[in-house]
Amino acid sequence: LVGFIFDISERKKMEDVLLKLNKQLESLSYHDPLTNVANRRMYDKTIEMEWARAQRHSTPLSLIVMDIDNFKQYNDHYGHTMGDECLQNVADALDGVAARPCDLLARYGGEEFVLLLPDTDREAAVELAERCRKAVQHQQIAHANTDVADVVTISSGVATMMPSDDGSPASLFEAADKMLYLSKSNGRNRVEYPGPREVVSETRA
Repeated sequence: LVGFIFDISERKKMEDVLLKLNKQLESLSYHDPLTNVANRRMYDKTIEMEWARAQRHSTPLSLIVMDIDNFKQYNDHYGHTMGDECLQNVADALDGVAARPCDLLARYGGEEFVLLLPDTDREAAVELAERCRKAVQHQQIAHANTDVADVVTISSGVATMMPSDDGSPASLFEAADKMLYLSKSNGRNRVEYPGPREVVSETRA
């Protein structure tokens, strides 16, 4: 009987250890190991939940899509080790702007980041995007191989939606990504958003 109880106890301990390890593995699967922010998988999961939540409560959902300007040229000039360090520094700067627990900063892929902002209207999202732009520029990371500035900068696109049955999380990303493309077309190092006033920051450092 004592041996049987001991066996059950040991099995319970092993189950607890396995459960803890599984939780750690799940956490790692949503984490970008280079920049220490969330990854694309975590973003995809979170935006689905936040879209549904915003739809239930009739609240706005905003998204900022950001891209490091001329990052390929940065890698070509300084090397991939410095490129990785640049990505880490940019992620740190952006993470400092995303202050609320519900805000999600994620590395979407390559040199592109997204900032998901639940219950945030367009004006507040644009202000945060501008703060992100300034935070990166204020790091003063030298960039000798760009025509935008002599330091690393980002371009951003902002979109805000009131989620409905007609829309989808993908439509929010597409709208913000369209604004990012406009930002890059108009000179980079700027924030663009749909509306009567599309440009909210200067084009040069």
